[in-house]
Amino acid sequence: MRVSRRTILSCGLASLASGCGDVAFPRTVKKLYGAVAPLNEQSFDRSYVDQIPYACMRATLGRSPVSLLILGGVNGSDLTWFSADKAAIVTRSGRIIRSAGFPHNLKNTIFYAQDPIATPWPADKETATLTRVVDLEIAGLYGIVVTSEITNAGAEQVTPLDIAIPVVHLVETCRCRGVDWEFENHFWKDMKTGFVWRSVQTFVPNVPPLEMDVLRAY
Repeated sequence: MRVSRRTILSCGLASLASGCGDVAFPRTVKKLYGAVAPLNEQSFDRSYVDQIPYACMRATLGRSPVSLLILGGVNGSDLTWFSADKAAIVTRSGRIIRSAGFPHNLKNTIFYAQDPIATPWPADKETATLTRVVDLEIAGLYGIVVTSEITNAGAEQVTPLDIAIPVVHLVETCRCRGVDWEFENHFWKDMKTGFVWRSVQTFVPNVPPLEMDVLRAY
């Protein structure tokens, strides 16, 4: 089955625009999920990914079963990813900035300055700081200021499929002003391109971290 790339991407653009918790799941994405074999941890090899003509990620939310996220929308640097169970996230340079379809959701993210995760990270760079404002779908928590320190945890390798990629492991420690919420994110950035191949991110309180591995980049 072949689904028009233009169609599937355009369908995803409006899905999070309403800001509600439910996802307008594109029918083209649903058809694509139906065309690939059922998932298990062993499914994620090159032969499986070759069935999917679009960018995709392997994802795990806490102890939940492994899921496949398929790219369903592109708006500049903002990428909208859909799961088969009608959840969605929007990433910008690898960072989750919005979500929908989860028990609690991240409604919006505004950055005060350039996100260090979105820029190249020299091998000798030790730390960086970031301040952003988030709106949470929990008891009307809007305008929460999140301050974070990002630390270089050293050089590592990730293997999305069968190719080892040299990366720098960045650990982000986050604190929220006026809210009892502290958390930690991890990003593995390509040493050559700065692309985030792997991450473990907490995006709302009371929801486990989302672990993501890019299998096919956009």
